[in-house]
Amino acid sequence: MSFKDKVEELERRRKARSPELTVKDWISLYDLLRSARAQLPNSRYEHLASVLLTTLSVEHHPELYRLDGNKLNAVADDHFAWDLLSSPMKGKMSPEELAKRPKTLSQFLCIYDEDISSDESLRTHGFLRDAIAPILDFELLDSIEDEPDYKAKYFELLATQKLWTPPPLSGENYAIKREELLIAALAVIAQNQRDANKKVVPTVTELLNQIEKHASAFWSASKQLPMSRDKAAKELGIALHLFEKSSQDIESHRRTKKDRRQNQEKESVTEGIQ
Repeated sequence: MSFKDKVEELERRRKARSPELTVKDWISLYDLLRSARAQLPNSRYEHLASVLLTTLSVEHHPELYRLDGNKLNAVADDHFAWDLLSSPMKGKMSPEELAKRPKTLSQFLCIYDEDISSDESLRTHGFLRDAIAPILDFELLDSIEDEPDYKAKYFELLATQKLWTPPPLSGENYAIKREELLIAALAVIAQNQRDANKKVVPTVTELLNQIEKHASAFWSASKQLPMSRDKAAKELGIALHLFEKSSQDIESHRRTKKDRRQNQEKESVTEGIQ
């Protein structure tokens, strides 16, 4: 087809189109295949696509449209623009540029996979309903009730995962509370320093009193220490008096505490048996 013929053909197509085409006037190749499958539930998409291709490219020639947002663009326009652009570049186009070239109907309907939901091109290309309905002998459905909305379910699951934080394990739970307590202690000590308090690091009792005073700010939900005062005093006592001990090895203290806890558990089990 010469340049002049292409221009005239383009003009004829534009004049034949309705000036106010909307998505309601259009059905995607995806919904077209799903409508055919609803009519023939035991058929494979591969066979349905093959018959549709023969019907729509050999026997009839309805115009193919591409959905861009809420706007419909004739695929013929895309091919026309690419023909003008690519003619001087034949043999010089990169794989990326070739991949962007508009596809033909046969490329869209060349289906070998039964999961057609993964091919986005089938959802963005289709025909005007008024043009395609008289050609086919099955009903064009507006929606397919048995089709799960994969995208909606995916984003719903993603949002749920972001909102739901799995609860910590029992050991981790106490570690979190201890961490919160020590953070609060550091905050109090830092504030004392900013206030030029001569006693920047108070005693364990004084520090606990100051933490409890600000408990509603540190723990807005419970408004109290994350553990009993006795346990909090032990945790702070280890931290404040660490340099007074014979060893400052925190890991060795961790092992000692673990051994002590295991011994306590054994004693409680023994008492329960007796």
